[in-house]
Amino acid sequence: MLTDLLHTIIERNADGILVIDQEGAIRFCNPAAESLFGQAAQVLIGMVVGSPMVAGETTEIDILRSGETVTAEMRAVAIEWEGEQAFLASLRDITERKKAQAEIALQHRAIESSASGLMIIDASHRERPLIYVNPAFEQITGYGSREVMGRPVRFLYECNPDLDQNANLDRALQDGFECAGTIQCQRKDGSIIWSELRLSPIYDDMGSLTHIVGVQHDITDRKFLEAEQIENERISVALEKERELRELKDRFLTMMSHELRTPLALIRLSHDMLRQYGKIAPEEERLQYLDSIRAQVEHLTDMITDVMTVSRAERMKEEFMPEVIDLITYCRGIVEEFQLNYHQTHRLQFACSASLIRASIDKRLLRRALTNLLSNSIKYSPEGSTVHFNLDTNGRYAMIAIRDHGIGISEEDQARLFEPFHRGRNADTTPGTGLGLTIVQQAVKAHSGAISFESKLGQGSTFTIKLPMVTVKPTR
Repeated sequence: MLTDLLHTIIERNADGILVIDQEGAIRFCNPAAESLFGQAAQVLIGMVVGSPMVAGETTEIDILRSGETVTAEMRAVAIEWEGEQAFLASLRDITERKKAQAEIALQHRAIESSASGLMIIDASHRERPLIYVNPAFEQITGYGSREVMGRPVRFLYECNPDLDQNANLDRALQDGFECAGTIQCQRKDGSIIWSELRLSPIYDDMGSLTHIVGVQHDITDRKFLEAEQIENERISVALEKERELRELKDRFLTMMSHELRTPLALIRLSHDMLRQYGKIAPEEERLQYLDSIRAQVEHLTDMITDVMTVSRAERMKEEFMPEVIDLITYCRGIVEEFQLNYHQTHRLQFACSASLIRASIDKRLLRRALTNLLSNSIKYSPEGSTVHFNLDTNGRYAMIAIRDHGIGISEEDQARLFEPFHRGRNADTTPGTGLGLTIVQQAVKAHSGAISFESKLGQGSTFTIKLPMVTVKPTR
C-alpha cells in the first residue's frame, strides 16, 4: 500500500523524478521528467547518466532539448528501489530563473560600471537615507559606500547656495515626484564640485512610495569651462569697449582739430585785419570783421554745446522736463523759423492732415533734435531744393518725417550713422562735428520714442521720429 502511494506521489510530482541505479542507468522517470528531457519514458529508461551521483548534493545540469539548452537543478538522495540500492534524483527546471539571474547580474554590472553616480534612497524612512551607491558615486563624492549607508541624502546638497533649488529637492524627496537640478556639492576632502542631480520615485503595486533613485553627473569641468568662457567674454567686451573708446577719442581729436582750425583761422584773420587796418578801414568793413568774429565764436559755442550734450547723455533723463503741448503748433513754428532764415537758398514745406496732436515733450530737447535734422537736410541738399516736414498720427503715436533730396547716405555709413563723431565719407567737405544725429537719437530715446531712416546715395534721406501721444479724454 505504501509503495503504491509513493509511486502515485512520484508520478504526480511537478518536478522531474528519476530513479538511477548504481551503474548510473535510469530505472524510472515520471511524466515531469519526460517533459523536462523532451523524451518518452521508453527512451529515457536504460539511458546512462553521465554525471556521477552523490547523495545529498545539489547540482545544476544542462539538458539539450529540441535544439535548446535547458538548465535543471538536481538533488539526489539514496533509496532502495526494487530491493537494490539506487538514487532518487529530483530535477527542477530553473532555466527562467537562471535567465533572470543573468539579467540581474548584467544590470548590476552595468550599474557598477556606470560613469554616473547612482544611489538608491529608502523612502519608507522620513530621513530618506541612502541604502546603495555605486562606485561612480564614490569617485564623484570621495565617500566610500560604508560611509554614506544610512546617511540622509540631503548631505549631498547642504552647501548648495541655491536655497530654492534645495527646497524643491526636499519636496521631491518627501512627496515622491520627479525632480532635477544643478547643485553645488562638497566632496569628502572639502573641495567644491558641481553636479546634475535627478531624483525618480519608485512605487509598489499598491501605489506606495518605497524608494527613490538618484542619478548624479559630475559637471564641474563644464562649469569651469562655462565660467572661463564668461570671463573671456567679459574681457572681450571690455577690450571692445576700450577699442571703441580709443576710436571715439581719435574721432573726437580728429574732428576737433579739423573743425576748430577754420573758425580759429577766421577769427585770427579778422583780428589781424582790424588791428592793422582798423583805423583806416571803412566802418562797413570793420563791422564785417566783427560780425565774422562773432559768427565764428557762435559756431565754436555750438560745437562745445554739442560735445557737452553728448557727454551728458546719462543725465538727460534726469534733466528731462516734459509738458503736454499741441505738437502741430510747435512743429509748424520751428519750420516757419527755418523758412525765414533759409528762404533765399531752400524751400521748407510743412504738412499735417490731423487737427490736433497732443504729446508730452521737453520742448527744449525736442527742438534740438528737430533743428539738427532740418539743419542737416538743408546743409546736405542743393540750393533751391525742397525739404519736406510731414507730421501725422496713427492714433497712438505722432510720426514726424523729414525728407530731403540731398547727397544721401552710403550703405557702409548707415550702420554707424548714430555713432558720436562719425561722418559719412561723402560729407567730409561739409563742416560738421558728427554729433548731430547722436544728439537726435538721445533726445528721441529720452521721450520714449524711436527714430528710423531711409536713404539712397545721391537721392536723399528721410528721417522718421515716432513719439507717444497723450490721449485726450472727451469732455462731457
